[in-house]
Amino acid sequence: MAFSEDLNVFLDDFGVSCTAGAVSALGILDMPTQVLAGEMVLSTDYTLTCRASDFGGLLYGAAITVAGVNYSVREVRKLDDGAFVEIALQRLAPESSAPGQDPRVFGLSDLTDVDVTGAAAGDQLTYNGTEWVDAGAPKSITIANPMVGDSFTLFRTAAATTISSVTAVVRGANASVTFDIKKDPNRSTAGTSIITPEAVTNTTTGESVAVINQPVGAGQFVWIEVTAVSGTVTELNVSIEI
Repeated sequence: MAFSEDLNVFLDDFGVSCTAGAVSALGILDMPTQVLAGEMVLSTDYTLTCRASDFGGLLYGAAITVAGVNYSVREVRKLDDGAFVEIALQRLAPESSAPGQDPRVFGLSDLTDVDVTGAAAGDQLTYNGTEWVDAGAPKSITIANPMVGDSFTLFRTAAATTISSVTAVVRGANASVTFDIKKDPNRSTAGTSIITPEAVTNTTTGESVAVINQPVGAGQFVWIEVTAVSGTVTELNVSIEI
């Protein structure tokens, strides 16, 4: 006579409610803490033991809620005869969830080891070579003694980017500078203007320049070109808000 094993017996006493997509079942959550770096760092590993028939098909990055807390799947491993699996989990920030899409794209609210102040939809982090910074931070360039024909690269976009405002100020006697800001994936081309060029004469609080042709697509260079200068101009500053 074949022996039929009731897998629920292993989960009924210590199992907690788990939900992934349309499937809800019990699983046993373990949260062992490890001491790392000479007892300087505490790290928590989250693992879920559950029936393979319930959650054994989950893939990396899939969303799962365990006892009301949101996690994403890191790895799924079979145990013993394969009836049970052990799922390595990554705990998500409160009120955030794994997006469940391919490729897996996470927002700032999914970061549990970084303090983010004032996060808003669409915010991005970028690595500037030294540290991670807000990709939407204002960008600014100062050109000393600007001359007609000056051309300087400002930045290259990693993702589609909308420039919300451009403000310019000049310094000098009877100073006036006309400049253009352009975009293109190829820095050697003429490019497309993303402002309406006009003479800037403000030497105090700066003046706004009309922004056009938005957004700037991913993988495009953005640069500034000086097209006209009059008076004695010692400095031109252009600030860009993204």
